[in-house]
Amino acid sequence: MDETLTSLDISYLSDELISAAQNFAALKFDIDMLGRSRPKDIPADLHGPMNGGEYGPHFSSSFFTAIIPFFPRNVDSQEATVYAVPVAHTLGCSWRWWPDYKSSIKDASEIRTHILSEFGASRTAYTWVYELGLCLPGEGKNRINFCRHHGIETLPARVYVEHYPSADRMEIINLSVAGGRDVWAILDNRYVQKVSHYTYALPLLRAYGVKVSEAWPEELPPVHTLLQHARKCTNDSLFHRNVIDLQAVQQQLDKAAQKATEGESFTRCGLLDLPIRRKFISCFVMIFFWMVSAAVWCNFREGITGGVALATLAFCSGVLTVMMAPVLQIKQKHIEKN
Repeated sequence: MDETLTSLDISYLSDELISAAQNFAALKFDIDMLGRSRPKDIPADLHGPMNGGEYGPHFSSSFFTAIIPFFPRNVDSQEATVYAVPVAHTLGCSWRWWPDYKSSIKDASEIRTHILSEFGASRTAYTWVYELGLCLPGEGKNRINFCRHHGIETLPARVYVEHYPSADRMEIINLSVAGGRDVWAILDNRYVQKVSHYTYALPLLRAYGVKVSEAWPEELPPVHTLLQHARKCTNDSLFHRNVIDLQAVQQQLDKAAQKATEGESFTRCGLLDLPIRRKFISCFVMIFFWMVSAAVWCNFREGITGGVALATLAFCSGVLTVMMAPVLQIKQKHIEKN
């Protein structure tokens, strides 16, 4: 490796965050190594899409976003810069070049030469999450665990810098529920995301400076309300994992409140506007008798037949008027049930 190559700077990170970032990267290594022989012991979202491990471990970004909330989707294009990347801060993903004792000395030497060369660096694409001090390889992911196993502390790679939301914008809500914990992350008092693997997430987020609370904020809708509206209020475009948009939830709640208020007001309507079973059949029957009565009355105006026809015509006309004309006053909520 070129000795003049600039090292990826981590001096701006606190000692606590450096330690937490290194532990998080080591966690990925430990899980991948365990998953090589016992993938069924690892949750599917931390290792692979199949419990048998047929597709190998997750890429670093998938592993990272399964644990850490609110990693933004970056749509801006940027140029990569080659740095000497610290292996201890990088999440590997071994599909080959497994770091085990079966590798021959010759193979290990050839791999070392390749990954430390200029050509080897050109075949990489790493994302540096600046605020958290973590590197997420896309291309060149296999070499990380090899370097870790063989004591290689830095390696050259093409690096793209991505940014994570500042700690003061986030809050972790660690709720005590029957049988355990329920942990949620809130960003900007607007976006909410479940923290599934909070045991792995909290050390890094605490070291980053994210506030951890034990009570749900009173000014926000309760969790059960968010879950009720999650299907209509989920945003999948801003972050690598879906989030519930509290603004969208509040809009739904406001609409429901407005609807409830309007539902108590009275409005004029006919019977056909009400939730009555078989109302249209009844209407058609009345129309049928009205037409028959009208035809009979037109032909037999005198006598009993004409009188019965006229009475039936008048009755049907009254019923049809009540059915169709807005002659009733009913609460709006009863009409909306129709």
